[in-house]
Amino acid sequence: MQFSGKIFVSLAIILALMVGGNIYADTLSDEARLDPALIKGPVETVTEVLAGDLLKLQDGRTVKILGIDIPNSYAAQAKKYVGEFSGLDHSPSAQVQIFYGTAKQDRYGRILAYPFTMDGLSYAHAIVQQGHARALSAPDNRVIAAELMALDRDARGYGNGLWALPEFKVLTPEQVLDKKYWDQVQVVEGKVLYTAEVKKTIYLDFDIDWKKDFTAVIPPTARALFTAAKIKPKDLEGIRVRVRGFVENKNGPSITLTHPELLEILEPAPTAKPVKGKRTRQKKT
Repeated sequence: MQFSGKIFVSLAIILALMVGGNIYADTLSDEARLDPALIKGPVETVTEVLAGDLLKLQDGRTVKILGIDIPNSYAAQAKKYVGEFSGLDHSPSAQVQIFYGTAKQDRYGRILAYPFTMDGLSYAHAIVQQGHARALSAPDNRVIAAELMALDRDARGYGNGLWALPEFKVLTPEQVLDKKYWDQVQVVEGKVLYTAEVKKTIYLDFDIDWKKDFTAVIPPTARALFTAAKIKPKDLEGIRVRVRGFVENKNGPSITLTHPELLEILEPAPTAKPVKGKRTRQKKT
């Protein structure tokens, strides 16, 4: 069996986080060479942790740490951890090596990056592995999404950080019908009951009444990404999956899957496809 260099880099990062070791600077260069989409940037000086996913630089600019989501109600705990991880809880400044994904700046002017300590530890990896954030990638920044998702699963399994709290549990399609879970990021796990396609949009329905039950939506702009990932959404009927993203009210609670990393397929396809009933669906509004 052959393993790619990138897998070894990922395992090395995970192992270092688990045992408290270090990954040195040339590991960062290996990562950059192995994935052309990960672009090595400058070394910057951080002077303040503004939030668990926001670092203030010496020149006043702000770095938004990519690949993670921190619930508002867990913000204080995440900020405290990042202060300890960076060393800013006892030092006035800390240097970071910046790596970019695809987009380098958001609409607020913040730098979008994957910062690493100078001894090679990734902020995003550490925060997710310790359970102080959930993994959540964006369609234009997916470079290390698979690695963060693996750490997310481990952190959830061990009950690290926020995963130990009932309010951040993985929801069922029935539980997410409660409006208290709407208008925020959630992780929902269940079996896809039906799939449907309307005007090139694919809907994964988790219960019978698509007008009020939970649905995951794959928009036309995302279909090429799913094809490239060798995922056939319309073949997911009867399959247990886990989806994550912002819950919106579109004929009931809905999560839009803008890229494949927001969808985890938890079991193999059945040997016999489920028998489809005759169904019609109007375009969701």
